[in-house]
Amino acid sequence: QLESAAAGVSVAIGSANAAMPSAIGARIEMGWAWATGRPFDPATRAASLSGFTLVASLRGSIRLALGERWWMRFDAEAGYVLAGLDARADDRRATGIGGPMLGLGLGLTVNP
Repeated sequence: QLESAAAGVSVAIGSANAAMPSAIGARIEMGWAWATGRPFDPATRAASLSGFTLVASLRGSIRLALGERWWMRFDAEAGYVLAGLDARADDRRATGIGGPMLGLGLGLTVNP
């Protein structure tokens, strides 16, 4: 079982184009992850571990006007785990947090 909690901060440069506002920037996310082993085979020794995580990424977003108050939002993020967690079972990687990461988002926004 793998769980994590994290918080991040980002800085972005944006365009105030009325029809299609956009932004691009960088994000850093720090957190803590913990893993608990629950083996199926009784001969396998269970273990637990926890550790600091750090992710750096680039983000971009575009909003498209759907009317006077409604916007469709598209987000993309790509980055790399700089400090992760590697949970092992019988000297083999069972789960973890590490390597490249990619995120995509789609949302609806209303302006009052």
